[in-house]
Amino acid sequence: MWQGLKKSVVPIYNSKLQSVKNKPDWNSLLKFIFVYDIPSDVGLGREAFITSKCPVSSCYITNNPMLRRVSHIFFLQDTMQVPARKPKGQIWLSRILESPINSFVPSGVKTYLNWTATYRWDSTIVTPYAKFVSNSDIKNSARNHTLIKKRHLVAWFASNCMTDNDRYGYVNELKQYIPVDVYGQCGDLHCSRSDEKSCFQILSDKYKFYLSFENSNCDYYITEKLFLNALSNNVVPVVMGARKEDYLKSAPPNSFISVEDFPDAKSLANYLLYLDGNEEMYNKYLAWKGSGQFINTKFWCRVCALVQDDDRPNMWYEGFSDWWSHPGACRQGRWEEKGESGVVS
Repeated sequence: MWQGLKKSVVPIYNSKLQSVKNKPDWNSLLKFIFVYDIPSDVGLGREAFITSKCPVSSCYITNNPMLRRVSHIFFLQDTMQVPARKPKGQIWLSRILESPINSFVPSGVKTYLNWTATYRWDSTIVTPYAKFVSNSDIKNSARNHTLIKKRHLVAWFASNCMTDNDRYGYVNELKQYIPVDVYGQCGDLHCSRSDEKSCFQILSDKYKFYLSFENSNCDYYITEKLFLNALSNNVVPVVMGARKEDYLKSAPPNSFISVEDFPDAKSLANYLLYLDGNEEMYNKYLAWKGSGQFINTKFWCRVCALVQDDDRPNMWYEGFSDWWSHPGACRQGRWEEKGESGVVS
């Protein structure tokens, strides 16, 4: 059960960041954040806050064991053992990017956990893989995105074939009706992860559709498979993973096709063939391009802003595991509840 603050720190520039931006006196109170296994792109000390130009930057990341008990935030990670005792006043933060099916919740957290940082919209600090922000100042042009004739229909990049939602089985069923080029360990085509730029260029130049299939069908769970692999390239994503309404909240309008809109793989295949032969209808899924941008949600900036907010109420979780992996959070099959149709008409 969630106790304390109900409102999350969402990744919008005018949220918690702006509310503390004009309080420079806070910058004299350095807050320590203990991170046992520091990500390579973060760095020690104040580097993450300075390079990101955080409005509130008076935070210091450390992995020095001597500073663990005196740090203001203790960063929980799945590779570590949770300390037996929690120092008074210390904030315990758990950041999870994977789905409940593929994530490990450290035992012993119980009521010690104060903040969550996940892709879920009811987290303390909402940390989606990406966020699309519309720009009303940009006028969308009626550009024809199929001027470059693409000879291939559907692509899928995958290295994990055996997943809880059986995406591999769905792809094999889809291949009975239309050609699907599969790259990686689940197929016979190859494109090195170490050369993502070339892989994405192949997508943009050759394919009309990309299968943005997650490894789990879980609430809110939308990863780089949508944002980086598909939407950032000149290709239309076909999505499987989160609930339909979650995609509608996260993606640009009319930018994706959901498997939930079709009773079976054959029906989806027929719709993709229809779009392949109808440039006007296909281009409607790309009409959003130029209407906004994907922003860096600046996770560490929001962590620092929140820990520096002395007016924040106390927050903690009772039964974190029940919140994170409650019955119904994930499904092996299709979602029963349907959202607004994503089929463009």
